[in-house]
Amino acid sequence: MITVRRTATSRVWFIATVVCLAAATADRVNARLSPVSEDVAPAPAPLDATAAVADLLFILSAAKATFVTPDSLRFDNISSTIQFYSAGARTGIMAPPFFLNGTLAAPYVNKQGQWLSSPQAVLYGISGSQYRNVLVSLDSPAYDSATKVVTFAVSVIDPNVTTLRLSHGAASEVAAEYNSDTGLDSLLTSAQPGTEFTDAALFIDVNKQSLVTTAHLKDATISTSGWGLSWGGIGFTCTWGFSCGFTFGR
Repeated sequence: MITVRRTATSRVWFIATVVCLAAATADRVNARLSPVSEDVAPAPAPLDATAAVADLLFILSAAKATFVTPDSLRFDNISSTIQFYSAGARTGIMAPPFFLNGTLAAPYVNKQGQWLSSPQAVLYGISGSQYRNVLVSLDSPAYDSATKVVTFAVSVIDPNVTTLRLSHGAASEVAAEYNSDTGLDSLLTSAQPGTEFTDAALFIDVNKQSLVTTAHLKDATISTSGWGLSWGGIGFTCTWGFSCGFTFGR
């Protein structure tokens, strides 16, 4: 749960909450991006003109996140569930060992070995006694269920130079704010070894069609008609006909 704090330095948490509630539709996002006055209009985030929409958001929470190196990010004492929010206000949870399986045979790893097609994400937390966030590209999660530690291969995204792959997502919203006239002074564009975020939350942007494609490109021995996965009354199924759906135990 993201707590809204009424301080100047914590508006990033308000952005995170709004993204969770509004990223599902372009109309809601456009409403949020409306200028606060006629004279001040946010500049668009650097975005591929053909970018797909981020219509699925995964959320991982942890007591602490640490950049072990600039390209390795470790989360300590992660929560017991991964939350997700999909277009149409569909919500649910899943088990970390299922979601954070980075092996080649895992359901979220494509045939090229990329986990969730190397998604872009926003990491929030308290760093140096201030609320901070950073844009990252993720891959190769390694989860230890005994210690509740997960490590990702990462690269830090500088929105001044890097094109974002998905529109209307957590990452593109932060980049839009950063590139607006109002700016976003809480965003880090690089990370040194040892940089820590306490009370960390990671918001991962995904396009659902990419999950269907990942399933489709799996070896035919997985299933002749499609694939389906479920946990705790919640399931995700895809068929080779490129149709996909979530089921919820509610």
